[in-house]
Amino acid sequence: MRPLKSAVAATILCAATVLAQNDNYSRIKPLEEAMATGQASHAQQIELARLYSESGRYYEATKIADRVLADDPNDAAAKEVRNNAMRSLRDINDKKVAAAEARAKSGADADRFALANAYFDAGSYGAAADIYAKSPPAMMDREARLRYARALAWSSQLDPSERVYAQLLSWMGASHAAVDRLADVYNKTHGEDAAIALANAKAWSGDREGAIRLLNDFTQTNPNSTEARQLAAQLASSPELRLERVNKAITLQPYNLALQVEKARLEYEAGRYAASLKTIRFVRDHSSEKIEGLDELERNAQEKRRAELSKLEERRKALDAQASMASSSQNPDEILALAKAYTGVEDYNAAINLYDR
Repeated sequence: MRPLKSAVAATILCAATVLAQNDNYSRIKPLEEAMATGQASHAQQIELARLYSESGRYYEATKIADRVLADDPNDAAAKEVRNNAMRSLRDINDKKVAAAEARAKSGADADRFALANAYFDAGSYGAAADIYAKSPPAMMDREARLRYARALAWSSQLDPSERVYAQLLSWMGASHAAVDRLADVYNKTHGEDAAIALANAKAWSGDREGAIRLLNDFTQTNPNSTEARQLAAQLASSPELRLERVNKAITLQPYNLALQVEKARLEYEAGRYAASLKTIRFVRDHSSEKIEGLDELERNAQEKRRAELSKLEERRKALDAQASMASSSQNPDEILALAKAYTGVEDYNAAINLYDR
């Protein structure tokens, strides 16, 4: 009779779990409605956060607790809910990372890429960025490239992050229509995700100042929006922002060579070595005087560009080797990514050949 008793006990336990989940849902719904209308009391916010945590919705629980703590950093109830939810999240992510690390020992690209995603979700941004950097271009879709850029930024590698954002812009193509569509979404929802998406689109289309204004306005009315505040700080410290401002000044004074030298320096800092060399050529063409620091800047930019070209040549040779194998089919995404990379360093002949392919 023991197996029967065990089966009965399991059935009862399963039924109890389902009833508890249904009960949580019936209690969650009115609290969510109160939150949506801005009418939720402190007690209701804490109760909703606890119910979310009990239902396994730990991230949502921490967001509500963070909102309460933004008003009162010493709120004991909010601290307790947040700590419990964060502990559960860490446990889940630790298990996912351990499983992903075990699978990644296979050395397969897909398993390594899954490990990068697991590291990112667990907050190990530096480790995630290292793997994303070595992932095959075919795996680096828009979401992966965004994660790579964020992993660099959130591990305090701001300059490399800005370069990846710039490459993503080149890969996707700037689109004012996309900005307009995202603006419509943001105006309807005023959510943090929509604000971040719109700010990124503005930055990619060359309006970082507008992106920063948007994020600053959003965080003023939503002080607990940590990701929006972090993105605003990242954009404000970017050499691309200073470059935008210099370009606006150059539009009014195109032959102001001091501005042009500053532009070349900022392009170098942003990793745009071919563009920096082009600006330096403009300065030399319009000045007969020796400009302090320009020779060193030119040498450094040339060295960095040669290093970039060397890496691109290695990728091109690997693609050529694949193409020569009868059993191997060419990956158009890899060829396109490489063509755009050659365009970025102004090796147009190589880029044209790849676009033809």
